[in-house]
Amino acid sequence: MYLLATSASPAPQSIPQGFAGHFDWPAISDEEKARRGWVKYEPPAFDPHYQRAVPNFDEGEHGVWRVTYAVEFVEDYEAVLAWLLGRLAAKRWEIETGGTALPDGTPIPTDERTRNVIMAAYVKAKADPAYAIPNWKFGAGQFGPLDAATIIEIGDAIEAHVQAAFGREAEITAALEAKRAVGTLIEMWDAEIENGWLEPA
Repeated sequence: MYLLATSASPAPQSIPQGFAGHFDWPAISDEEKARRGWVKYEPPAFDPHYQRAVPNFDEGEHGVWRVTYAVEFVEDYEAVLAWLLGRLAAKRWEIETGGTALPDGTPIPTDERTRNVIMAAYVKAKADPAYAIPNWKFGAGQFGPLDAATIIEIGDAIEAHVQAAFGREAEITAALEAKRAVGTLIEMWDAEIENGWLEPA
């Protein structure tokens, strides 16, 4: 892809208009193309969700044009915020449904189906201390009984885990919305990555 150095708003083109049908474009050297004002479109790596690469043209020796790029933050704050909040919600869902554990280390799934089953049993266990589940599946090939006290413990652990996930999402949302520039939004996101709750944007 190439950019026309003399254009005020250059757009990448595979074979620039005006050349097709008149020249053997692939056979023309990049240096010769550059003399005619067409420079290779090779911007640096950047994330289009919140960055842009701005080309700067320079006419070097022998009239050969060159292009360098400056990576800048985009100006659409609302779009970047919406994108980050969408990623945040997805991360909260991943954590919310990713499981938790009892104090003794017993793993507890927190997917929606498990939560529905446990909460139904939780209501019965609260009403009847003698209630029990004879065969609860803890994992592949792992079954065992749950008495009312354990059911209540699991239900409380799941509820605390889910609420903690939503609570953390709310905290980060408020912190992001307090930032009023794209650059500070990304800085905030990076800080939460270091805290281990989020992943790189």
